[in-house]
Amino acid sequence: LKDVLAAGDKVAEVRWKASVAKTIRVRARLRSKVTVTAPLRVDLAGGWSDTPPICHEHGGSVANVAVTIDGARPVGCAVSRLVEPVLVLRVEGLEEVRCRELEDLADRRDPRAPAALLKCAAVVAGAIDVAGSPLVEQLAGGGLEVTSWSRVPTGSGLGTSSILAACLVAAFRAARDEAYALDDAARGELVDATLAVEAELTTGGGWQDQVGGIYGGFKLATSSTGLPVRVETR
Repeated sequence: LKDVLAAGDKVAEVRWKASVAKTIRVRARLRSKVTVTAPLRVDLAGGWSDTPPICHEHGGSVANVAVTIDGARPVGCAVSRLVEPVLVLRVEGLEEVRCRELEDLADRRDPRAPAALLKCAAVVAGAIDVAGSPLVEQLAGGGLEVTSWSRVPTGSGLGTSSILAACLVAAFRAARDEAYALDDAARGELVDATLAVEAELTTGGGWQDQVGGIYGGFKLATSSTGLPVRVETR
């Protein structure tokens, strides 16, 4: 990579270095509103070795890098507190979904359902207990308004949906817990939680996408054989 950059335009080299993202970012304003943004990921080597059944039978090893677009993290979400006991879900550019009863989340396992990813993230993050008391009781202390966005097209191949799932889980948890911080342990758990969101959504998938957005810069991530999947990133 050094030789390629040295042979190219110096301006291009500067822009490349500036595009290598540090990490996912959580910003909170007294926990009344939490905004989480993340970079995309570019696969360098080992792609598909992180996906079942390959990773279960042989383990996985992937090298990738987190990148921004025009210096900005292009994937993110915001979670705000509401007075009304309702769960409001907005996917930027689409019609909002208002959940007042647990039945309103019953279609979450259909990837084609409105705001399905947001619903699954709410469940996995523990913001909503679909087997618990009525939703109005669970949100008696205040509802939640969730907005998600992506500045890249669907199917871009840059890990958008998994990275967005990680952002959503982090945002839900930060909104509920003032002490929540993305230390190394929390990042590792967020990788696992993203796998759980995709399982809840019934889409499945591997782990390299969320690793690419949760951990900044260049990294090598590996997993051993067997279940449950345990990912080590360095």
